[in-house]
Amino acid sequence: MHQSKSAAMERQRGVALAVGLIILLLLTVLGITAMRSSIFELQMARNEEARLSAFERAQSIIDAVIDRPANLKGGEPGETNCNENVDDCDHADVAIEDDLIEPPHDERTQARVTYRYCRGKVPRRLNVSEDEFDGAWFSVEGAYDASDAKLGRSALDQGVLVVIRQGPQGGCE
Repeated sequence: MHQSKSAAMERQRGVALAVGLIILLLLTVLGITAMRSSIFELQMARNEEARLSAFERAQSIIDAVIDRPANLKGGEPGETNCNENVDDCDHADVAIEDDLIEPPHDERTQARVTYRYCRGKVPRRLNVSEDEFDGAWFSVEGAYDASDAKLGRSALDQGVLVVIRQGPQGGCE
């Protein structure tokens, strides 16, 4: 009852084929998993880049608003001054550098300046004479929203102190 060599060889060929197919299937699953993982990581990197770009643009908007003294207007506490893209403002004449608001960024850029209050004494750490200067406090908000194009969205708020010389040319009174 000894089997011939040819019958034993044919059974081995079938096992080798099955083992080879299983190994090929495992390699395919590993390859697809690695590809999906790398696509996901690429999307995460793009999202982070868009978030940082929107953050930097919002900070640039705030810096551009602060650089123009005409944007920082006094008045009643809580009074707001905005650019034309913001609703519900007392004034709509905040000026921003042209390169920040040219298309397609013009409708995505928002700036709001809120007059908080003016107080008669400037903080001592500014090393100015508190008898000669007042301090006007503003809140400057900058927002950039390009989420419709998957380019990020960010909004920042920054407090600003403007030192004003007392007397006929200015001050809190």
